[in-house]
Amino acid sequence: MLDGPQLASLDSERSRAVLLHELAHLVGLDHVDDTDELMYPTSGPLEWGPGDLAGLEALGEGRCA
Repeated sequence: MLDGPQLASLDSERSRAVLLHELAHLVGLDHVDDTDELMYPTSGPLEWGPGDLAGLEALGEGRCA
């Protein structure tokens, strides 16, 4: 569940990162301990990290870029 007012208070880059993070949960990724990955549980990077992409690739077929 997303908090609409809280999401609306973020700038567009951070909102996008939050949405990507939550969508990744929907397809099966969990939180990670690496602060350089988008799937870190609190505010982290704005883009996918190498571990995030490896996890997405492992869930599907083909290369994630």
